[in-house]
Amino acid sequence: MFSPVQDKVLRTPNYSKTKKPHSRNFFCGVLFCSVCGNKYTTHNCSFKKDENGNMERQSSYRCSKKIYSNENIACKNPNISHIKMEQAFIRYIQRINDFTEIEGLETEDTTAQKETELIKYIADCEAKISNLTAKKRRLMEQYVNEELPFEDYKSTLLIFNEKLEALDGEQQRARAEVQAIEKKQDISPDDIILNLNENWGYLDNDEKMIFLQRFVEKIYITVEKERRNSNIVRIERVEFR
Repeated sequence: MFSPVQDKVLRTPNYSKTKKPHSRNFFCGVLFCSVCGNKYTTHNCSFKKDENGNMERQSSYRCSKKIYSNENIACKNPNISHIKMEQAFIRYIQRINDFTEIEGLETEDTTAQKETELIKYIADCEAKISNLTAKKRRLMEQYVNEELPFEDYKSTLLIFNEKLEALDGEQQRARAEVQAIEKKQDISPDDIILNLNENWGYLDNDEKMIFLQRFVEKIYITVEKERRNSNIVRIERVEFR
């Protein structure tokens, strides 16, 4: 027998689906909006044919402040595809000859300390996910009990789902990095950082994700509309760890 909550959920359209993050979205977690300062998170996935006629999965990112229904506070920075984001990052690193010249970039091997920090960070993400999940349950109960208008329920649920998606993505990336450390498959600063231009194209998605999480703190971007259905991205600055 269905409870009243389950019955109402089944009869209510699903306006927001939380998407599972993947290493193919390896910029998620380090992308920040240069307009409002908020994080860019994974937005959606589409399928397009590649040059061989095969269907290829394509992801995109959007500013987390763009989701607000109030146009006065919602960010105006447009969405950007993952492909164009990586192209912009490649253009950026091509202008850097030697990463050892960048102030504040640490290349010292601190694997043990980093693993401890990652484990603590994973636990912190888990606590925040549990807290948000509990808030979603209370929100649903308020809506089912007709204590909350549908529009308020829908907009708040969208915000909760976006936050959960971002936390889930950061948690999975941290776990992937811990796994890489445990398997001693760390990325060598000598092989990667000093010659990043040459090596980036040889890294798989997991290695790119680990590199960004290990050495990049924030990438601030501005997105502009090039044509009606096409955007271009400009990297304003990169803050390294």
